[in-house]
Amino acid sequence: VNDDAGGERPPRPRETLEEFLDRDPGLLVRPLARNGLRLVNQGEPAMAERMYRFALGLCEKGTESQLADLPSILHGLTQSLVDQGKMEDARVSAMREVAIRESKADPELGTALEDLAIILEQCGQALEALPLWRRKVELDRERFGLEDERFAASLIDFSHVLLRTGSIPEAEIQIRLALSVQEKVGDPENVIIPELLCQLALF
Repeated sequence: VNDDAGGERPPRPRETLEEFLDRDPGLLVRPLARNGLRLVNQGEPAMAERMYRFALGLCEKGTESQLADLPSILHGLTQSLVDQGKMEDARVSAMREVAIRESKADPELGTALEDLAIILEQCGQALEALPLWRRKVELDRERFGLEDERFAASLIDFSHVLLRTGSIPEAEIQIRLALSVQEKVGDPENVIIPELLCQLALF
């Protein structure tokens, strides 16, 4: 390439990958996260974990918009860890996701709480998971209202946890409330109603 004086300009130095990432580390965050999800779905959680951890490191060095991706990246990382049986690492990742979503009043906080509660149960900490389930039910009540099938589903999930931890009277209360919601707003042909009636008959 000639310059204005008729001579040749010196070639522009090629940017290294490290320089590119230092200039704008967030550019690779979402592609890496998408690849992580693809690998999880393909049954390759170890490779997915590497993708998510790389994305996480870049995200933490990125702009405010990249930091907004942190919860979803942590969610994917947690799933890849669970799939490998790395439950303690998964617990730490899930706790961090919950903390971030809680600080922002994120509408997906309830889902993050449920994920963490399930991990705690799998680690033999069902009693520690109970407050998380209670919080999720409360969030779903606020988000969906008392007459919504999604709220009923949350109550049913919570009742199963209560049964597993021996809280029989409270489990019965949750099932009765779920049945009431389903009878008001659910499909009369839905099999969940007779299933709930059968569960109540066992108390």
